[in-house]
Amino acid sequence: MEHYYNPIQKKEIILCNKCILPSNYPGISFNEKGICNYCLDYKASEYLGEQAFVKLLDSIKSKENQYDCLIPISGGRDSTFVLYQMKNKFNLNVLAYNYDNGFVSSVARENIKRTKEKLSVELITLKSKRDIQCKNLRHVIKLNLHKSPAHVIPSLCEGCSFGIWGGAYKVAKEKGIPLVVFGESTMESGTAKKIIGRKLKPAKKQKIKYALKMPVNFLFRKYHSILLENEFPLHDFTDIKKVNYYDYFEWDENEILDVIQNKLAWQTEENMSSWRFDCKIHAVVNYMHKKLYGFTEKDELYSKMIRENKITRNEALSKINSRNENDKKELEVITQVFDTLGLGHKEREAILNLKTLS
Repeated sequence: MEHYYNPIQKKEIILCNKCILPSNYPGISFNEKGICNYCLDYKASEYLGEQAFVKLLDSIKSKENQYDCLIPISGGRDSTFVLYQMKNKFNLNVLAYNYDNGFVSSVARENIKRTKEKLSVELITLKSKRDIQCKNLRHVIKLNLHKSPAHVIPSLCEGCSFGIWGGAYKVAKEKGIPLVVFGESTMESGTAKKIIGRKLKPAKKQKIKYALKMPVNFLFRKYHSILLENEFPLHDFTDIKKVNYYDYFEWDENEILDVIQNKLAWQTEENMSSWRFDCKIHAVVNYMHKKLYGFTEKDELYSKMIRENKITRNEALSKINSRNENDKKELEVITQVFDTLGLGHKEREAILNLKTLS
């Protein structure tokens, strides 16, 4: 089995002989051949297929509606491809929707603008009023840093669930659009975050303790969270059909990049992965994952790609090494996030050095 010393974890790490998951990955074990249980238990992805998707589209098409479907886009890889397919392959009248959380990268913004123009689609962009998203995130970070740096990670993306999903449903309902097609894939769904999140979930007594310790941040966090949920409600949209494009079609990175780069002049950040660069907050998530656990969500994605025979193990290792060379760029993006949030020196140092605020 492959061993290496991880300076972040300060211990020897073993990598799976088939994928690249490390020995400190939650719930991992290895057999006598050095293959992890996640590889041994893995079941290849199954898809509902184009025929089922076309049948779905036929059921929602109506001459009474201006739009057949709404496509949430971020300027990232997968959602851009889905918008292209729905407009060009399936010839639907689509409305593009973007939630601006205040942390969209400049390259992603240009991708959205260019895609809108090249596909001649209408775009609606929403942003939380009075920067509620930003204010909520600031208090979430401060509150969780008093628990531990590990508690910060699961909370960093929680506000966007309202803006992305709630906002998409809200616009669809207002416009009378019967279908929302998301560009999410099970390939991108990590296991580690769920396991770690369950372990970190505080008991009722702990919640009360944290609230008493930081009452101001707790109250502001609750207040802004309620405002965000009221602005982008996630309920009462039972009359809108919601599907994931990649439940029907195989996720193929090479095909996706070939289409959007050649047809839409889509770009990524210089020397950065094409995955999850569109929101700057992902740089903070990636940094903290790497420093706390010695691996990131990309290790999980590449491991799944190996199991699906989409890349080789050596190609995955090369991608990881390339990722580690971008630490300087990542820190620049993290500083931009800190500035947008208006975090003080203590909070910045606590995140970068993974210290619990006293």
